[in-house]
Formats: sequence, C-alpha cells, structure tokens
Amino acid sequence: YFPEHKTTLNKCIGACDKCGGKLITRVNGKLIEADSEEELYESIKKEI
Repeated sequence: YFPEHKTTLNKCIGACDKCGGKLITRVNGKLIEADSEEELYESIKKEI
C-alpha cells in the first residue's frame, strides 16, 4: 500500500478464533486489523 512506510498485508488464518479471519497489517511495527480492504486502507492512512 504505502512503500515509503514498512507495511505488510495478510489475512488472519483464524487459528485462534479471536478475530474471525480479519485482514491484518503492520504499519511501522503497529498491528492493525480490519474487516475489509477499504477499512484497512483508511486505518493505515490514519497511522501514517
């Protein structure tokens, strides 16, 4: 998403049943989770 920041995009595999398989990313080391790519994108923009 934002190459100038250290970001990765993954989908939780739901192994622990705590988040229900949300999209997850780390932005400069901080974990962010969301239900949709749009929501995740907005959360990333808020962090940077």
